[in-house]
Amino acid sequence: MTHEPGRANPLADDLVRLLAPNPSPFTGEGTWVHLIGRERLVVLDPGPTDPAHILADGERVTLAGQLIEAVHTPGHTSNHLCFAAGARLFSGDHVMGWSTTVVIPPDGHMGAYMASLDKLRSRPETIYHPAHGEPVEDPQRLVRGLLTHRVQRERQLLRLLGERPGTVEDLVARAYPGLDPRLVPAAGATATAHLITLEERGAVTRVGETWAKV
Repeated sequence: MTHEPGRANPLADDLVRLLAPNPSPFTGEGTWVHLIGRERLVVLDPGPTDPAHILADGERVTLAGQLIEAVHTPGHTSNHLCFAAGARLFSGDHVMGWSTTVVIPPDGHMGAYMASLDKLRSRPETIYHPAHGEPVEDPQRLVRGLLTHRVQRERQLLRLLGERPGTVEDLVARAYPGLDPRLVPAAGATATAHLITLEERGAVTRVGETWAKV
């Protein structure tokens, strides 16, 4: 299904979303802006860093009759927030409905991303509305799958480094054969994020640009 940017896309009698015109290999069709409420609306929209707009982890506010809780989920970025409203979680870039999340150091951190996934796994929300892609109606299953995927990627990198040391470029070529060239930089960033986390655990080491298994 394709959607027209700027056109109201109702999801429920109190939830409408609008698609921003920014399609790309990293955003899918584009970025969703969510409007919650009926007569009065709450707008959930990725925005600039503005101290007046930042909510703390666990902070709750009531807007337009909606109780909304901020859920700090660092990893994709250090300041990434999801927002819970009843049974819904607006999962932003942390859990997407069409692709895995890119983690780009130094602001992105793979260990933090995996810990945030584990945090969401213990929460009660039953449907996720991501910033990219379609709603996720079985979110706990998806979150478990994302965690499993990341653990498998760690093991793959360790296996490849066990075969021989290599640079990130070498590891990406061996780990992602046939990858769309447009996605190679993102794959390299995510691989680097994995390697940094493994280095913090003492599992790998690096000399210059070359990584090796300990």
